[in-house]
Amino acid sequence: MTPLAGIGLIMAPTFRSRAYVQALAHAGYAPALCLAIPADEEQPIGRRPAPFPLDGVDRPFQFEPDTTARDFAEAAGWAVESLPETDVNGAANIAALKAYDLDVLIYSGLPKVLLKPDILALRTRFLHVHGGYLPVYSGATGFYFGLLVEGKLGNTAFWMDQGIDTGAVLDRAWYPADHDPDIDRILDPVTRADLLVRVLRHRATERTFGQAENLTTSEHFYVIHPVLKHLALRFTDDGGA
Repeated sequence: MTPLAGIGLIMAPTFRSRAYVQALAHAGYAPALCLAIPADEEQPIGRRPAPFPLDGVDRPFQFEPDTTARDFAEAAGWAVESLPETDVNGAANIAALKAYDLDVLIYSGLPKVLLKPDILALRTRFLHVHGGYLPVYSGATGFYFGLLVEGKLGNTAFWMDQGIDTGAVLDRAWYPADHDPDIDRILDPVTRADLLVRVLRHRATERTFGQAENLTTSEHFYVIHPVLKHLALRFTDDGGA
């Protein structure tokens, strides 16, 4: 297992955090510290998706969506602590993050929660993988609009700033939409985890995250209409046709 020196993970009790922790372990990486946001876990779904071909890893990644991020991280022997409060922007959390003095925190927080100026003012940089191919598909459901227009799922890794999906971009990728029909709990988390692994592999091999690119975002996609979501999901139902 390769330790990610100076790199921690903020993990909410979500399917995305579960995919991140498991994919990192599968790729052979261990964060210096995992910080758990205290909140209720998302409910289990009672099935295993098909193995996913994780970027740069010979063995397919078998995601176990019903294993919590914390349980998996602790079983792997990683350092895991709880943040003091659910609001990631809370004063107690900011004080805790100052004490940890990490260079980078991978942010896998609760849905629709943006980082505010006080936490972004820390010396720690926040790395986020957005579900959507920036700068075109930003906002909370940008990946659904990308799926509707492009017929595939886009993700973007970037450094967070005070805007909505406006930070400097490290890497982007498109993914086929036919791996699993459950976008919110399987496909989106697993493909985001794949791009995260790719970014961290570059850092591990090149000793740098690479040159970030500033892209101009012109429009945000917030909550998608159910009819449009239904149309987008046809790409997962019929193999992308």
